[in-house]
Amino acid sequence: MPEDEKLMLDYITTNCTRAGDGMNFPKAFWQQLVTDVPFSSKNGVPKTSEACISKWNLLCSTYTVVDKVVHFSRVEWSTEHGVNIMPASELLWVDILA
Repeated sequence: MPEDEKLMLDYITTNCTRAGDGMNFPKAFWQQLVTDVPFSSKNGVPKTSEACISKWNLLCSTYTVVDKVVHFSRVEWSTEHGVNIMPASELLWVDILA
């Protein structure tokens, strides 16, 4: 995971009580995030609140898909080890991804 994503997720985790329903944050939250978090800038361009909102929405969508795949296929997955594909589950993953 890129360092900027880790920094953003750490900030969100620390400030999750500011979220509304469905972990939706107000615009002011994102504006404060880009002020508080020491993001590295690419080509001298600072990270914007809009970029953070877009990344958050993408991460949430990805998590939702992974959670559904894990739930319905009964494969193992954890935030610490990922899918942890072992010989016993390899064929199942080949079928899922085919």
